[in-house]
This record gives sequence, structure tokens and C-alpha cells, in this order.
Amino acid sequence: MPNPKIGKNETEVSVVYLLDSYKNYATRSSQALGGEVVYRWSLKKYTKAGAGFLIAADFPNNGQALHAEVIPYGAMFADFMQFLGSRQKWSMSGQIGYSIYNRESGYDDSTLKYTDRLTGGMYYSISLNYRMIIAKKVLLNLSSSLVLRNFQNTMTEEFHSPPSIEENKEVQSHTGFGFKAGIVF
Repeated sequence: MPNPKIGKNETEVSVVYLLDSYKNYATRSSQALGGEVVYRWSLKKYTKAGAGFLIAADFPNNGQALHAEVIPYGAMFADFMQFLGSRQKWSMSGQIGYSIYNRESGYDDSTLKYTDRLTGGMYYSISLNYRMIIAKKVLLNLSSSLVLRNFQNTMTEEFHSPPSIEENKEVQSHTGFGFKAGIVF
């Protein structure tokens, strides 16, 4: 039976898990768990374009899952999907957008105040998807993806004696894999 959503608009609601690594003095990893909603319009019979958002809890993968610092992570993105094969159950999709994130840490002592701030940046994802038909107009979509999340990192050092401020800005790239399980209707 072919995919009943070919050539039609659709909404997908998914649970998302991301596991990535990044370089910050040493290689570290983080993970995010959350949900995603995407609405897609049919452009051609086998191509769709859409828009969506991701809301997740982002936390460092430091072996202390119960005591990990949890930071809200969000992304708004454009979505493009191309169906593959004769039965149209396989597809490739890509997402590009901007993330919403705000995390600040640091310390203050008698000679120095140090602040490290991460804010949102670009969000990219490329996925391979497989769809299973559950009902006449409802599908289960399983995806594995390669995800790139960029964060704007601002490090500020404020020296008390003599008074001076040094600021360093850089882009921190988080690259990793993601998994999604969602319902398409």
C-alpha cells in the first residue's frame, strides 16, 4: 500500500533525542530530549516544504544525569522533504533554522570576575526517514539524523586591579546524531 500522504499537506508531531559533541578545551558531549512539530505543504507529488519548531531540555553528558544542569533549547526552522522509492515510505529531509538558547556561568573573586555565556545560533539537520502506515490517514515516522548546532560563545574577564575588561567571542559547533519518532496526520 503506498504512502497515503503523498501529494497532501501534513502535520508531524515527534519526540526528539539529540546526542552531540563539541570541542571546548577538551572534547565534551551534551544531549537534548524534547519535542518537534512540523507542518509541510505539498510542492510536487514527491516533494514537500514546511516550517516547524523544536523545544528540548539540553544538558551536559557528564555521567551525573540526576544532577545535570538542564537548559531549555529551542529552534525554529524551515523543512524540506523528498520521498524515495516506488512505495514512497522512505524519504530524505533537511532542516535549517535558528536556535534559542541562553546559558551563563562564571565566577567572581577578589581580583577577577569571569563570565562565560552561550546564546543561540544556527541549527541544521539532515535526516533519513521511514514511514509506517498505522491507519488510513495516520503514519508513524522513524528518523535518524545528523545534527549541527552552533552557539555564540562570549567569554568576559573583568580584572579589578588595575581595572580592565577583556572579551572574546567565538562560535561553538556541536555535531552529533539525533533520533525521532513521530506521528504524521
